Formats: sequence, C-alpha cells, structure tokens
Amino acid sequence: MFQDYVHPNGNNPVRKWYTKELSTQEQANMDALLGILGRTEIWGLRDYKPLQGAQKGLGEIRWKGDQRRQLRLIGFFGPAPRQFTLLVGCNHKGTVYDPANALDTAAILFKRLNQCIGEAREHEIEPDPEAQEE
Repeated sequence: MFQDYVHPNGNNPVRKWYTKELSTQEQANMDALLGILGRTEIWGLRDYKPLQGAQKGLGEIRWKGDQRRQLRLIGFFGPAPRQFTLLVGCNHKGTVYDPANALDTAAILFKRLNQCIGEAREHEIEPDPEAQEE
C-alpha cells in the first residue's frame, strides 16, 4: 500500500527523516497510523489533507508527535491503485513547514518520479515489539 520515493543513488528521504528526526514514540505512532490507513478505504481529514496550488496532486498524512508537534508525510496516491507514495517527512506549525522547502522538495520528487528519475519502493513499517510479545 505505501511506497517511498528512493533517489537513483539509493537515498530514501522518508527513511532518513524517520530515523534521524523522529523519537521512538513518534516512529511507533507513524507506523501505527500507516497501518490503520493501509486498511482504510476513505481517509478522513483528521489524518489526511490534499494540498493545493503548486502542490496540487500531493497530500499530507498528519499526526501529532512529542510535545504535540505536528508531523507530516507528504506524498501522493499512486502510481498503482491503492498505493500512496511517501516523498518527504516534515514538521508543520501554522503555515510554516520544517524543513522550509519540504513542499517544494515533494513537488520536485513527484516530477522526478513521473520522469522515471528514482523509483518507488515498498515502505517498510516497523513491527510493534509489544504486539509481537503476545
């Protein structure tokens, strides 16, 4: 269901953001949310919002992290049916994204993928260790 954009050199921006920028709890919350969305036909506006303007065609998966920081995964539906491709991860507050160029970067990666520069690979959701102990 979920794919990650991977640069031609093998770098995965979403995986890098996940491992370097998110706490262990934020990672677990992201994995849980993606697991739920992967089983959900229609995503609600609480969890997903389509973007407008220069980012039309993209959308953001939304959840709250530590200290209620607003976390986002920017991506798009496709390339195959029932797939969502993750392009970048970021923080969001008001109208400010961190990193500041997150939306522009996502739009560039979307275009590159459509030009067959880089590829979409299956996103690996980390297993919940507590669920495995049962």
